[in-house]
Amino acid sequence: MRYLLFIVVAYLFVIQLAPLLSLNFLTVFRDSFYPIEDNVWQYSDVTELSGLRDSRFGGIYYNPNIMGQSMVLLFVIVLRYISNLSLLSRLLWALPFVISILLSGSRTAIVAFLIISFFHFKKYLNRRSIAFIFVFILFALMFYFEDITNLFQNFRSFNLGNLYGEKLSSGTVKLEIFIEWLAEILNGSLENTLLFIFGSGVIVDQFDFDLGYILQMFGFLGLTSIFLFIISIFRKTPKQNRYIYFIFLISIGATLIINFRFSILTFMILSMYLQPQLKNGR
Repeated sequence: MRYLLFIVVAYLFVIQLAPLLSLNFLTVFRDSFYPIEDNVWQYSDVTELSGLRDSRFGGIYYNPNIMGQSMVLLFVIVLRYISNLSLLSRLLWALPFVISILLSGSRTAIVAFLIISFFHFKKYLNRRSIAFIFVFILFALMFYFEDITNLFQNFRSFNLGNLYGEKLSSGTVKLEIFIEWLAEILNGSLENTLLFIFGSGVIVDQFDFDLGYILQMFGFLGLTSIFLFIISIFRKTPKQNRYIYFIFLISIGATLIINFRFSILTFMILSMYLQPQLKNGR
């Protein structure tokens, strides 16, 4: 299984890197075997590190947000099959995922990835390692603060400060659309009250995140049912595996439950972690 996962990770990662590394034959391969009518996520040519600020790479998905959340879900699957490997081996496995998600520019994906990684690797954090990390960070901040700041600014994934607040930021736009819809649906009329409770069964407004879509399609009753279902399987999941539910952070800015393909994959992953830790990566 590890060999198969390695092939899948390498395949997605290399095709995503193709435009950045000017591997035009791979870009042609992607366009031929994964055709799209209108690529609205065109990337800019990158000649230096600062150019990554305005460039996002979506690989075979074209959409960089889909690329980011796909890699988070794939990372969670990989963790299930490398649990018995050495720390160094697991870190090497994690490296392409870090780079891929950074290049995708997906902020919800990087937050989910970092939190999941922390809980997976936290057992290796003892007093000595924490002290070493603290000294390293302090040294870096003292002597390389400006360089580190510029490095982080070159990646959209770390640009969390303007996710909400700025007028045209993606988070603000999604939130405003949701608030406007919620204000309209709660205006007191009987029809809208019934729609809020039971849902309309169709997507009318493009919220681009799960909460809005679930409320619109399935209503408050549907949202409550889904929430209670997730809570029930969360309680059945071994405590050491429960950190995996942080994948739902992606739902803040994208869709896991409403998206048909991702919902199937998400609940397959959750079912994987209902079992005790795998032995020998099998």
